[in-house]
Amino acid sequence: MAKQIKKLEDLTPDSNNFNRHTEFGSKLLEDSLRKFGAGRSILVDKDGNIIAGNGVVETAAAIDLTDVEVVRTDGKKLVVVQRTDLRLDSPEGRELALADNMTALKGIDIDLDKVQETLGDDLAKAWGMEIISPDQFGDTFSLPDGEKSGIVTVSLMMSAEQAEKFKAALKDAQDLEEYKYLETFGNTNQSGNAAYLIASQWADARK
Repeated sequence: MAKQIKKLEDLTPDSNNFNRHTEFGSKLLEDSLRKFGAGRSILVDKDGNIIAGNGVVETAAAIDLTDVEVVRTDGKKLVVVQRTDLRLDSPEGRELALADNMTALKGIDIDLDKVQETLGDDLAKAWGMEIISPDQFGDTFSLPDGEKSGIVTVSLMMSAEQAEKFKAALKDAQDLEEYKYLETFGNTNQSGNAAYLIASQWADARK
């Protein structure tokens, strides 16, 4: 039997939520909820555990938007949220449409390690992510002889489009003059050193 949900506090946040959320995205979400009220619905399971919308619930609670209206469904019908107080072709309606898109775009910070640990590589790839590890770049990873320095292996999870651009950037970085004189700290992995060069240049540009 499904849990009776009467108020916001009856919902349980997902302690293993994949989205860590961004500070800017959370600000946009709060601005949107304060200005327009609730737009999209959230999704919970039969026990009131939040599947989608953890950030919305947290922000709504912070601004005292605590009344809820529950639509029960088994997933076989599309749930439509109808705002009876506004029209799309109005300044408010159009701004809400933009706010909906931008809060989604700017609020995503996926914990790739958590996705990989929870669902595995195959499901991560099925949903548009790709695991990138040093051995995919065609050069051999090895540790220096003698006392081991702090060499670590870093895996990244990306979409196919991101991975293609990332690989191209690493290849281009290895052709730069700066790459020849880069401090490697004992690392002999070419792709790792190229990634470090790119990160260093980005960090310097931010200063």
